Amino acid sequence: MDPEKIGAVILAAGRSSRQNGLKPLLPIGPKTAIRHCMDLFFESGLPWVNVVVGHRADEIIPEVKSAGAHPVLNSAWDRGMFSSVQAGVGALPEDISGFFVMPADIPLVLKTTIEFLIDCFKKNSGIWVFLPEFRGRTGHPPLVRSDLRTAIACHDGQNGLRGVFDKCVTSRIPVPDRYILEDIDTPGQYKKVLDLWRHRDISQPGEAGIILDRKCR
Repeated sequence: MDPEKIGAVILAAGRSSRQNGLKPLLPIGPKTAIRHCMDLFFESGLPWVNVVVGHRADEIIPEVKSAGAHPVLNSAWDRGMFSSVQAGVGALPEDISGFFVMPADIPLVLKTTIEFLIDCFKKNSGIWVFLPEFRGRTGHPPLVRSDLRTAIACHDGQNGLRGVFDKCVTSRIPVPDRYILEDIDTPGQYKKVLDLWRHRDISQPGEAGIILDRKCR
C-alpha cells in the first residue's frame, strides 16, 4: 500500500446538539473520539490529515495538534456539514491525489477498511468515489479523487456531499467492518459504541467472508 498522495478530512465543527457533551472529545476507551479518527489515518500511513473545527474550536484544537493533524477553522460552521467539507478539502495540499472524508462521530473504523479503499483507488482509475459497504449498507469514510475538488468547491450544498457524488462514477466496496455504520450522534448511540469497543475482538457475521473473497481475487 502506498498512501503517500492520499489525505483525509475529519469533520469536527458541529454543535453536537443531540449529544450530552462535545462529540469529538467524548472518551472511547483510552482515547477521545476524534483521536481515534486521527490515529486511524496516521496509522494507515497517510501523510496529511485536516480536522475542520468551528463550534468550541478552542477545546478541540489542542487535541488536533497533539496528534500531528492540521486544524482548519470553518467560520461558517453553522451553515451545515457541507461547509466544513468545503473548508477541509480546500485546505488540502495541491499534490494530493485523493482524500477520505470522515465525520468525527464515527470513531471506530478499522484500518483494514482504509487499506481496502486505497487498494481499489489504485486499481480503478476510472472511478472517482469509493464508498465502503458492510452488509448492503454504505458508510464512512468515502475515498474521493482530487479531480472532484473543484466540483465540491462550486457545489451549492444541496444534498451535501452526496449531491456531488450523484453526478460522478462511484463504486461500493465491501469491507469487513461493521464500524463504518456506527456513530455517536446521540447518547444511546454513544452507549452502543462504548459496548462495541469493549467487545471489539468479536467478529460479526459476514466479516470473514469479505476478507476471504478479497484474498481470493
